[in-house]
Amino acid sequence: MRNLIFAWRNVKKDKVFSFINIFGLSIGLSSCLLIVLFVKGELSYDSHYSKKDDIFRLVRYYDMKGTNRADAMTPAPAASVLKETYSEIDLTGRLLLRDLSGTGGIEVRGTQTTKNEFEEKFAYADNSLLEILEVKMINGDVNNALTTPNTLIISDRMAEKYFSDQEIINSAIIIDNDVENPKVVKGVFKAFPSNSHLDLDFIFTLEGKELYPGEEHSWMPHNFFTYIRIKPSIHPKVLEDKIQGLKETYYDPTFTTAGERNSEFVKSLNFKLQSVKDIHLRNGIVFDTFSHGDIRFVYLFSTIAVFILILACINFINLSTAKAGKRAKEIGVKKALGSSRHQQIVQFLSESIIFCFIAFCFAVIIAIAILPLFNSIADRNIEIGYGDLWLISVLILSTIVIGFLAGLYPAFYLSSFKPSITLKGTHTTSEKSFLRTSLVILQFATSVVLIICVITVHKQSNYILNKNLGYDKERVLVVSGTQEIGDRLEAFKQRINSLSEVTSVSVSGFLPVEGTKRNQMPFKVINPSNIYDVDAQLWWTDYDYIGTLGLSLLDGRKFSRDIASDSVNSIIINRSMAKALGFTNPIGRRVHCRIDYDIIGVVEDFHFTNLKDVIRPLAMVIGHEKSMVLVRTNTNDMERAISNVDNIWKEFMPNQELRYSFLDTRYALMHRDIEQRAKILDGFTLVALIVACLGLLALSTYLAEQRKKEISVRIVLGATFRDIYTLLSINFMKIVLVAVVIGIPLGGFLISRWIQDYAFRINIGWDIYVLSGTIALLAALLTVSFQAVSSALIDPMKSLRRE
Repeated sequence: MRNLIFAWRNVKKDKVFSFINIFGLSIGLSSCLLIVLFVKGELSYDSHYSKKDDIFRLVRYYDMKGTNRADAMTPAPAASVLKETYSEIDLTGRLLLRDLSGTGGIEVRGTQTTKNEFEEKFAYADNSLLEILEVKMINGDVNNALTTPNTLIISDRMAEKYFSDQEIINSAIIIDNDVENPKVVKGVFKAFPSNSHLDLDFIFTLEGKELYPGEEHSWMPHNFFTYIRIKPSIHPKVLEDKIQGLKETYYDPTFTTAGERNSEFVKSLNFKLQSVKDIHLRNGIVFDTFSHGDIRFVYLFSTIAVFILILACINFINLSTAKAGKRAKEIGVKKALGSSRHQQIVQFLSESIIFCFIAFCFAVIIAIAILPLFNSIADRNIEIGYGDLWLISVLILSTIVIGFLAGLYPAFYLSSFKPSITLKGTHTTSEKSFLRTSLVILQFATSVVLIICVITVHKQSNYILNKNLGYDKERVLVVSGTQEIGDRLEAFKQRINSLSEVTSVSVSGFLPVEGTKRNQMPFKVINPSNIYDVDAQLWWTDYDYIGTLGLSLLDGRKFSRDIASDSVNSIIINRSMAKALGFTNPIGRRVHCRIDYDIIGVVEDFHFTNLKDVIRPLAMVIGHEKSMVLVRTNTNDMERAISNVDNIWKEFMPNQELRYSFLDTRYALMHRDIEQRAKILDGFTLVALIVACLGLLALSTYLAEQRKKEISVRIVLGATFRDIYTLLSINFMKIVLVAVVIGIPLGGFLISRWIQDYAFRINIGWDIYVLSGTIALLAALLTVSFQAVSSALIDPMKSLRRE
């Protein structure tokens, strides 16, 4: 108890020293706490299943024209064939998501109202999938909830929204105004947890559901996710080797036409079982439509957390030993009065633990204060569970361990002072500072690396948001849910087009941003080849689509209302598809995709996915896809334009609110992950730089304390403020310069690896390295200047009198 009292007195005695020490520890520990909560949340994804080690998803890996690709999309019959063929499999189930089914969002309402609500979180599934994914039913029988056509189950939050106190089971809801075919609710399930790769509110049955006639038996289109639960005694690798037989039994016959095999695709095809636990973080190059985390960022943030914690402890050590000169006489007096070295060690360790305890208290307060901002930036819902035993245990244990380890060296170092020397005032701490110097170099080198990362990420983000995309995304209003207008859609389009602030209008659900409709179709060339050799997007558009988006026509012509065949068998392709088909003069050539098409035009490539991906083959035809209306405006007064569009909307859909967005906003949202990571890196880099500066402050304080007598003599002999400032600053700037030289190549290597993920990226030039080094040097100069100015302004007579 006495040691704690002495420790507390020493904390209060030097308030500046205590503040710097506690502040450095606090920001380091609060950052670590946030990272621990973030990493714990990321690693917990899909770990709530009782049989999580037995649940997998079927994934295809293949090589297309020298490009390795992978996706989780499988044919409709794959699930049943796997279950029937391989005894190692316990259950299989399919999942069909909205953007793959081509339905987009849905309009939902009860049978007692005419007002629709727009919902997006829905999918189609086999009943067996409910058992595989352990969907918890609150109401209804999980064994037959999705076994009847035109049925569905809804989440508990949707049950409360649409039914309140009404009887739910066997109640009907209207989907997309289809009053003749209402869907029957067969159950209510507990909403998926936030750490699941699935987030659904409506699950429709796949019983009787086909995207087109014959799909249930076709191995050509790949539209479904196939989940597999294997038997407990089976090793997944054993089953993985066996299911390669699907290739010979089903893919070879399917991809063989007139005796010719698409060998490039079939021979390179391999099947793998992806653990459900890996879908969120370890998805790699596998294409699907879920939002994902990245295990590399988990490793990165974890490394940063450890680094910040170590540097905070090092700063504590440096600051403690830097103040050793002031405590030398205190130690000497206590030893002269009979205090043992053991007692001195216990006292210093007690001080360290008290410092750490106070720092932890402030760290928790800081973490709580910035947690909402962190959640907003990271797009997470992290909470500090005050009742979580693991968190309380970690905080208590960390306080003791970190306090003990951080105080261990200062305790043994300070307690080693000899009273005979310290009481005479001849004690000196002029040991070699190689270790301290090395640690400061390490701190600033790492800070330089992080600064390089931050600048590069921001430049890449700006490049993405401002790149020429091949289409004009500015001032384009996107009206959703227009399929509900039905046969009057053309009249609605013409009314919008008559507005003075509107230049063109187009109808299509296929837009060059994620979250809109997609498909993947196999094309074959008609004459001379007769094999499926190109997978391409096939978009249904109207006659005004190319003009409204501002696409560039390279060859041929656009669709024309005056040419009847354009609405039947004419097709326009992009440059990448022409190249993939091997056409140098594509106009007039014919391709087959369900029916034969004549190529009438070629447009310049435009980005329709994020910039991590290359531009892939794409074709457009005139089709009946009515879920969205694109409105290109010629005004900056968007409020007026929206108001006019809304007035027309109310004439056609009086019981439904206008839903709209902006094309440029949707494009920005498509790349929000890079902006989120940039902001998170900003915060961690700032913390690391502050900690590094505190380390430099510790070293400058330490050396200034040692050289106080020398500085005083120099001042007495006529040294100017500038002389003293230069004396104390130049060596530190050399240290930081060494750190910059070390950090630049390391940062360049790491950031060049990261940016390779983007097919379209910036060039990493010398300006990034110069700016990063300059920021580090300026931060160091400001830090050193604080101590240098203080030392240059001392009263030399008082200092020499004390010496």
